[in-house]
Amino acid sequence: MATGLDEVDQEILNHICDGASSLSEIGDKCGLSHNTISRRVNKLEEEGFIKGKMMATPHFEKIGYSAVISGISLGLGANTEKAVELLNEDPNVKFLWKTFGEHDIVAVVLCNQENIGSCIESFREKLVNAGIELEEIDISTSTSWEKLQLSP
Repeated sequence: MATGLDEVDQEILNHICDGASSLSEIGDKCGLSHNTISRRVNKLEEEGFIKGKMMATPHFEKIGYSAVISGISLGLGANTEKAVELLNEDPNVKFLWKTFGEHDIVAVVLCNQENIGSCIESFREKLVNAGIELEEIDISTSTSWEKLQLSP
């Protein structure tokens, strides 16, 4: 269990991440009042455990988007923090991790299905134009979204 979260907070967090549509729905699932859920959700947000209270998950394929998963290996001496900062500013980058292993950074970029090639090229150019030395970028493009679950 995450530090600072009791069992009720964890249960609320799971319901929010699984797509509960309202605080009342979460209250029903947890056996708690709407007011109690509201106070706890506000506290989770204030303490930084969540960003935003409710969020819809679009059906990406249906609205014409694919995920481009990029494994980025930086050259020796490359500034990982600069690369992460640059990618953090890109509104198309939806997930971003610094990693250990084959790649230094893994990013998921959301691209319009009709413009995947230019989206990938723009992503690469952004890094190169910022002077970030790239050793390799491995790209995989989604053909379908089979699961998206963000609950811990």
